[in-house]
Amino acid sequence: MTSFWNAFAAPVNTPAAQVSDNAPHLHRLTNVALLEIKGPDAIKFMQGQFTCDVQNITSNHSSLAACCTPKGRMVALFRIAQAQPDSYLLRLPVEIAQSFLAHLNKYKVFYKCTVTLLENWGVIGLSGDLDGLQSISSNIPTSSDASHVGEGILLIRSPDKASRVECWLDSDQASKLLPELDTQCAAGSIEDWERLEVLSGLGEVYPETLDEFIPQMLNLQALGAISFKKGCYTGQEIVARMQYLGTLKKRMFLLSSDNLAPAPGSPVIDETGARIGSVVRSAQGQILAVLDKSAATDKALRLEEAPDASLQLLELPYAIEEVSNAKKKL
Repeated sequence: MTSFWNAFAAPVNTPAAQVSDNAPHLHRLTNVALLEIKGPDAIKFMQGQFTCDVQNITSNHSSLAACCTPKGRMVALFRIAQAQPDSYLLRLPVEIAQSFLAHLNKYKVFYKCTVTLLENWGVIGLSGDLDGLQSISSNIPTSSDASHVGEGILLIRSPDKASRVECWLDSDQASKLLPELDTQCAAGSIEDWERLEVLSGLGEVYPETLDEFIPQMLNLQALGAISFKKGCYTGQEIVARMQYLGTLKKRMFLLSSDNLAPAPGSPVIDETGARIGSVVRSAQGQILAVLDKSAATDKALRLEEAPDASLQLLELPYAIEEVSNAKKKL
């Protein structure tokens, strides 16, 4: 990823500085990486590792997904999309790309597929009114998680109410498209994109939280990232047991603060100083945190690093279905 962004860093004197106030924003997402899983056994391999049903991933539909340990704890959370019939791309934080690559390579030895970190691909985010982007507007998907695949480029609609699209592209496409987009878009920051991700209730797994959360703690069942019908995968027994037989005591909540941006894994405490959860991700005063469900609504929430600053509980943009006792007995 470094080599890609060395070639396509933002221009110093971009014409985007002169675009209108309501122009879309272009975010160079140097904080994410792309892995490729490719080969005749790619689907079979991924079905045995990922929480989503990979057979539902097509050139028109992407998905969030997680990869877990045998104990059901996540080692990665990512978006997966199909680039070619036997090629799938995974977008995830650059900080865990190498460790996840090593994890997958341990499991794929009996499958005819390869797992590669793509150094000549990058990801940009586009937010705002995208209709005026002549070069790509006709190909931008309109529904959540939908994708459009072209030669060396994938366009993926974010699963939220905001107008946002991820553009995954190789160096050849970037050399053609980025100069044009720079003239049509205002410069957007990674921090602005991260804030939109947080407000959309989209969690993440970072080095500080590896092997800490089960998928339901990050609300993945509400985001279409878990299939409870596809069969076995690593950690599936734990994930399914929690859905149908267990009681989920912690889940992810959306919080706001006075411009605090705590690091992943930072402790969240109540007014007595007792730890009740930890931060998943944050940006510009918006925080996603996994908290004890009872304490989240009954206690005053604080960050351990800033105990005098209160946290306000906000409503997530999607519904969380609680599993009823009757459903658990079925």
